[in-house]
Amino acid sequence: FYLDWPIGSWYEYQSLKEMGVCYIKLAPPIFFEMDEAKLGSIPIRLVPNVAYNDGLVRENGVNGSWIRPEDLNLYEDYAEAVEFNDCDIKKEQALFRIYSQEASWPGEMNMLITNLNFTGTNRLVDSSIMEKRLNCGQACARPSGACKLCYRMLTLADKNKLLEYKKEVLDKQEAN
Repeated sequence: FYLDWPIGSWYEYQSLKEMGVCYIKLAPPIFFEMDEAKLGSIPIRLVPNVAYNDGLVRENGVNGSWIRPEDLNLYEDYAEAVEFNDCDIKKEQALFRIYSQEASWPGEMNMLITNLNFTGTNRLVDSSIMEKRLNCGQACARPSGACKLCYRMLTLADKNKLLEYKKEVLDKQEAN
């Protein structure tokens, strides 16, 4: 086993393959290249409840390697194992139930996903958007910032931002 940080480069992947490890955890950007990762010979382990796990500071974790319970089935063809990462065994048991038995979460995503410092109501997120994350190559993190789909999706799922927008629209209508 390779139990250190999740790997995020093909250079690390190749090194671990040469060492003969039998499982790896993926970090971005490889996490966002699932078709390519599947072609490799090392079985993949996923940690769906953590937005990032490399010790580096992030603005909000939106572009991290998290998976919603409703979308875990999208990763079935790619991963050999799913594990949860939390210090509290009761929370890990709850995560197991939510992800494997209920396969849904109606509440705020940041209550479910560690290091996701962004408010968004999970039931307002469209699963078809999540399919794009499988092989997007994490374009959002590149200098061009070509994609902001996840950020926009979570913004639209934030009930406070929706209420602010609704108030703005109503204020403009009243002003006219």
